[in-house]
Amino acid sequence: MTLIRGERETQRAFVERTLREQGCIRTFDVLYEAFYEGGRKTSVTRLAAIIHTLRSEGWAIETRGENAHLAVYVMAQQQPIWRCTVCGGAPGHDPAPLLGGMGSAYCVACRGRRAFRKAVAA
Repeated sequence: MTLIRGERETQRAFVERTLREQGCIRTFDVLYEAFYEGGRKTSVTRLAAIIHTLRSEGWAIETRGENAHLAVYVMAQQQPIWRCTVCGGAPGHDPAPLLGGMGSAYCVACRGRRAFRKAVAA
């Protein structure tokens, strides 16, 4: 798959954008199938280091081997967790069910009984 990188786009910004838009990025593609908008050839030589940095910043990225064991980095599906509707904190226990997929529980951060909804962690 051909990848297009902006003329002034850094390697990291290119990797972040590709992961957000396509959900995955392949080592083969960034080494051999990447081009600048103007048509010149480019490559991302620091892909593994960029992925390592993104993971340390909280990005959920899985590594899969494909095509002669070149890595494929895939955005992992995160399970939704209960979050307070007031502060975004976690409940002290499993919320009691309410209508619309909401729940009611004691919020550890707010220190009070609050409504909770399921959300993917940031």
